[in-house]
Amino acid sequence: MKESKDTSEVFKKIKPWRRRLVLEGIASGMNQGEAAEAAGTSRITIWYWRQHDPAFADAFELAEKMSLPVWEELLNKCSTKALNDPRYQTSLIFKLKAMDPRYNDRLNLRHEGRIDSTIIKVETDEQAALIDQLALTLKALNDRSNS
Repeated sequence: MKESKDTSEVFKKIKPWRRRLVLEGIASGMNQGEAAEAAGTSRITIWYWRQHDPAFADAFELAEKMSLPVWEELLNKCSTKALNDPRYQTSLIFKLKAMDPRYNDRLNLRHEGRIDSTIIKVETDEQAALIDQLALTLKALNDRSNS
């Protein structure tokens, strides 16, 4: 198991030792099955710990973030192989998307406030016209639902 220089320091508060082994395995780039096997436990047990032990769940999330450089390095190696065989890159980019928002192509947007609040920076007259048209459409829909 490749151990990051600060892994044991970060996870030393986690007890018992099997949980620490799982976290160290995840931080080194192992998947849950490999980490479970290295710690002498099962993936189901890891799931249980994550559901019922908040300290372990937080540490597990940190361990996944700590493993990101391992996956980035693997992606770089595989991307050179992908020149001849694109199968190498697809699964790794999905792994990176799951692990780090920088690789994610989804946008999570949360709006608080009233619908008629100004939340869009308008750059052009065309954008302003589209926004005005949208506002009128929303107002009409709102009036229709209230009547």
